[in-house]
Amino acid sequence: MPDVLGIRFKCCGKIYDFEINGLETKEGDHVIVESDFGLSLGKVIKGRRTIEKSERELKQVVRNATEEDFRTRDENKLLEKEAREFCVERILARGLPMKLVATETTLDKKRIVF
Repeated sequence: MPDVLGIRFKCCGKIYDFEINGLETKEGDHVIVESDFGLSLGKVIKGRRTIEKSERELKQVVRNATEEDFRTRDENKLLEKEAREFCVERILARGLPMKLVATETTLDKKRIVF
């Protein structure tokens, strides 16, 4: 029976369970987690609790977030802006019938999601 935390990535987004992995955290803390896309910065919304069994394999909380992680997040916002501008330019150049809704990058910059 794993101990988990409820983590949210966006201010009004879904809350996901991540296995704690022996880390000391509380509600309101920011943590680095291993997501499907790479390392991500999330906020603890639901504190430590034990669950019986999960339908899917739980990802891990890697560590508590540091000031460097927040600086990296801010730098990534500039990359997201540049990527968004480039993508919109390509959409318009090709006359595609689509609208770009959002651009996000993982903390480790392994992926940019449009």
